[in-house]
Amino acid sequence: MNKSLFTDNKGISEMVAYTLLIIIAVGISVLVYTYLQVLVPKDKATCPDTISATILNVSCSINEINVTVYNKGLFTIDALYLRLGSKDKKVKPLINSESVEIGQNGLAPGQSTILKIPLNTGIAIVGENSLELQPAVRSRDRFSLCDNAVITRTLECR
Repeated sequence: MNKSLFTDNKGISEMVAYTLLIIIAVGISVLVYTYLQVLVPKDKATCPDTISATILNVSCSINEINVTVYNKGLFTIDALYLRLGSKDKKVKPLINSESVEIGQNGLAPGQSTILKIPLNTGIAIVGENSLELQPAVRSRDRFSLCDNAVITRTLECR
């Protein structure tokens, strides 16, 4: 009847097993958390809801298109993506790929600018076409396209 506490080891191995299991689970969770922190981007570049632009005037010739754009939103527009194609096309080619940025400071609210776009891309613009304008804002070093502020206007060049 005089047994020592150290000689009865029936429950010790189960305690060691559970302790090791908990340590392994915590270690794996720390590794997964660290991996996901690196993998997931910190903040997504978003476009404000109050971005709004208007096409005031469009004139076209065989060699170039002149578009007057007015910023009627509350934020500065840093870039404009212009696409031109037939009305029935869903995807239109970009016509100002060399100059999407609007100067150094962008287009401030309440200001307008005239974009002169040379048409050397081989796009046939004779007849009725659709001109699509999509504003973008700069977020860090990238542009964030404003999907909710796309403007489409019918254009007929002769």
